[in-house]
Amino acid sequence: MQADSTKNRRKFPRFKVENDIFVLHSDFGKVMEIGMGSIAFTYVEKNAQKNGHNGTGALFNQNDDYIIELPFKTISDTVVRKSTSARLNIRKRVVVFGDLEGEQVERLEKFILDNVTISKNNFYQI
Repeated sequence: MQADSTKNRRKFPRFKVENDIFVLHSDFGKVMEIGMGSIAFTYVEKNAQKNGHNGTGALFNQNDDYIIELPFKTISDTVVRKSTSARLNIRKRVVVFGDLEGEQVERLEKFILDNVTISKNNFYQI
């Protein structure tokens, strides 16, 4: 029975990011994992009240490679490190991509291939 609660719900694996990739989605963050279906990123919580987490976002790297207007839906947003000031917590947000159009799928695939090394040791399936 316990196995059902940890069942893999991802369609696509996420890969550890090796080059710096950043995200702009109601907050500015650094991408830790990326895949064709979702991303996970960390960011600094600016205040206790959070903005909306759905809508569109953008991915970009240091080489001016970017993708804008990606449909995002937040599936989790948790504190990974509490600050002593309690106003600058480090959080991890996981978002899934909404319906991507053909060109967005192609650009996302190229963006991933340009920014991660895909190997059996470099992905998260769970």
